[in-house]
Amino acid sequence: MAIDIESPGGNNDALETALRALAVPPKGALVGLSSDLTAQNYSTVASVPFTTELYDTNSLHDNVTNNTRLTMPASGFTWGIFGFTIFCTLVTSGSQCAAGIRRFNSADVQQSWVGLPWVESAGNGYSELALSAVSAPIEFSASDWFDLRFTCSDTSVTIASLRTCFWVRLLG
Repeated sequence: MAIDIESPGGNNDALETALRALAVPPKGALVGLSSDLTAQNYSTVASVPFTTELYDTNSLHDNVTNNTRLTMPASGFTWGIFGFTIFCTLVTSGSQCAAGIRRFNSADVQQSWVGLPWVESAGNGYSELALSAVSAPIEFSASDWFDLRFTCSDTSVTIASLRTCFWVRLLG
């Protein structure tokens, strides 16, 4: 669809460039679960395995090898915004659950959590629990990787595939 906008001076190049920039599809990855993770024991903190990609524009995720990770590209990007939603069912009322994003460098050494989300909540009377968060813009180096960590005091929860995801939006 063409946009025909006239600016007062007759030169609409800057406006057209700005509008086109808004229409560029996102770069990054959005990963999820191909099926529910049923009767899971996350009483100790563990990384969530993601088995399907809704999109992955820069080969950041592998469904088989290290499927808990989003590995940053070797070139082209140095910043990203990360987020997740984890939705659990069969959570006993009052159970404490928490989720957050961790960062490692290419040598598998954990890096600062500054700017990365960590959220906690208690299960309600409806046996469902949702945790969701978004990071600040995070600067990263090539081959740094991020994963989603989860824990819950209930030792048999189901992580629902229809609402659980982990993502990154790559920035320049």
